[in-house]
Amino acid sequence: MLEKMQEQIKKGVTMFALHELDDTKQKRCWFVEKAEELPSFLQSEHIKELFHEKKSAYWKDGDTSYMLECVLPKTPLYIMGGGTIALFLAQMAQMCDFEVHVFDDRKEFADSHRFPWAEEVLCMPFDELFSCYHFQKDAYFVLVTRGHLNDEKCLKEVLQLSYAYVGMIGSKRKNTIIKNHLLSQGYSKEKIDSIHAPIGLKINSTTPSEIAVSILAQLIQERAALQPQESQIDVWKKITSDCIIATILDHQGSTPRGTGSKMLIFLDGH
Repeated sequence: MLEKMQEQIKKGVTMFALHELDDTKQKRCWFVEKAEELPSFLQSEHIKELFHEKKSAYWKDGDTSYMLECVLPKTPLYIMGGGTIALFLAQMAQMCDFEVHVFDDRKEFADSHRFPWAEEVLCMPFDELFSCYHFQKDAYFVLVTRGHLNDEKCLKEVLQLSYAYVGMIGSKRKNTIIKNHLLSQGYSKEKIDSIHAPIGLKINSTTPSEIAVSILAQLIQERAALQPQESQIDVWKKITSDCIIATILDHQGSTPRGTGSKMLIFLDGH
């Protein structure tokens, strides 16, 4: 079952691990994608609601305890443009568990050696990119190309997709011009209002690295609103040999890690 779960999360599928526990050990465990795949006696409204909300939780039912873990894939972040801001943003976003993809139409900027933290670096004209590339659903898009024409070109394409976030670099004046232009072309006000432009949180940033920090802060803020729990996907991928999985079942007060946080302990002690 573990192998099946690891295979599914590599494909970007959200999986759930439900552990049945007593006072001394784990009795049983199920790895499933949907609540309907569980045994019928476990398909309570409580569990179905946790699956629907993609939440991890711990609870007791008589002498038996249960721990449900939602294992979410990493959040895909598509950065249009490989300039200086993208350079800092890609590095920090990867550290914060975003799956980073970088696109530029210039070979010297779309270089995997320049972006060793990215899952993918692709050199392609923006005119062609959206017609042949498969973007993941509910992804995050950051538009930091070298010019406002490319930004607007990418923005129009992103607005046709299923996205969780789209932000565009530029001054208030530039962004107002682009938004008004899109409105005049028939894009709805709802779509226009979903654009984060100017991009990033207001922290009085001026340098490229500071601007990248402000953008990443906004990405984290948006992700936390939609996906409040940690996914732990890297932990499950690291299970390649026999080990013990130590999991926090519950916590009280201020703790550095919450319910569902894990540590792997291998036979050699690491």
